[in-house]
Amino acid sequence: MKDRVPTYPGRVKLVPVSGQANTYDMVRADEPVVEGTLLNKATLLSDETAAARGLDLDSATVNEAIAATGVVEVNISNADLLRASLSAMGVGRSMLAAATDGNGSILFGGGDGIELSAAVDKYTALGAHSTLADLSRARCRLAAATDGAGNVLFGGGFNYSNSVSYNEVDKYDKSGTRTTYPTLTNKSDSAGAATDGYGNVLFGGGAQSISKDNSTVDKFNTSGTKTALPDLDTARSEPAAATDGAGNVIFAGGSYKNVVDRYTPSGGHTVLTALSFSTGFPKACQDGNGNVLVIAQEGVNRYDRYGTRTILSSTLSVARQYFAVTKDAMGNVLAGGGSSSSTRSAVVDRFDVTGTRTTVTSLSAARDNLAAATDGNGNAVFAGGYSPNTYHTTAEKLYYAKSISIPAYCRYKFEEHSSFQAISSTARTITIKGPNHGYILFGGQIVL
Repeated sequence: MKDRVPTYPGRVKLVPVSGQANTYDMVRADEPVVEGTLLNKATLLSDETAAARGLDLDSATVNEAIAATGVVEVNISNADLLRASLSAMGVGRSMLAAATDGNGSILFGGGDGIELSAAVDKYTALGAHSTLADLSRARCRLAAATDGAGNVLFGGGFNYSNSVSYNEVDKYDKSGTRTTYPTLTNKSDSAGAATDGYGNVLFGGGAQSISKDNSTVDKFNTSGTKTALPDLDTARSEPAAATDGAGNVIFAGGSYKNVVDRYTPSGGHTVLTALSFSTGFPKACQDGNGNVLVIAQEGVNRYDRYGTRTILSSTLSVARQYFAVTKDAMGNVLAGGGSSSSTRSAVVDRFDVTGTRTTVTSLSAARDNLAAATDGNGNAVFAGGYSPNTYHTTAEKLYYAKSISIPAYCRYKFEEHSSFQAISSTARTITIKGPNHGYILFGGQIVL
């Protein structure tokens, strides 16, 4: 705005009003050098400016507008789920395993494709893809989990060509370097794996051969020392494994049984209330409240940190098995892909912390025997899988984001936060992601 610069400050001219005694119109006679900016609603607080700040157009004052200047509240909710493709894996394969390392990068290892694979693909939290040194042995149907030092352990596996199970354990540290650990006590095809509250990785169950299931549970600490824990109550392969909010590891179902075993961080073993169904191919994942959801085509059960079981009324939208599960940035459990009666599915079902299921999106292709994990930025990444005549190299992420329009008169500064981030920006739009709500302050910084 510009000040008025008069030649004769304050000078006015009085002009008599015709027909009205002692009545005059006052006209400026200061002969300005600079006219200056007019003071009115259009220049002080226009309707457009008031509307941009969410203020009432008729009653808003300049003071209220200043108090709200450039602040836009941002709320990212379950409704803002998006899907994006990542770089393809180097080798297409199914029946692979996945876990997230201490840097927030996801490692996808092993699998079966045109040939048995030892490949390990790495996706950083920013989506960059690279390949690491191969596993010590090519194998599929292996298990993976991350220890308390951020190392990813791949254990066990299977070879379809000769029907042989394996017991090798490979560790990948945060730099991507592979080290071979002591082998599992027994050869183990399709074991369950999860990390307890002390940072130990537990491998439990699996199959020694087509005709013999395991009951053994091996614990690996962050130094690679192996300790045998009490056996599972019942030998079985493909148990679902996850860690509850108290750091207990749960092994549930498998081999069409309904048994649920719990191991405390100190190694204590108890048997919990059985699943409400018997299942051969369940999956398990911790939700944002520290409960473990056991999901199968037969139903969904939830176990809290005290071991109490709740039978959820919500089930998969499409009954299927061989799907993958992971926890998203909001604390929901996502179940994606799978198959039933040889029909592959691309459906992604979301179970929120109340146990309510919503079908939220579809993967780019229908496939089963894929793997999933969540990176350090809260992106849920699904990779690999099989559909007729195709071993998929596909990797894709599901994440929460929205675009915020920036008023034309505003400049802005956005400071990134670990769970609330700018992912793209144009001249008048900023796209942000994250599970939180916050504020963008134009000309200032984000306030959480």
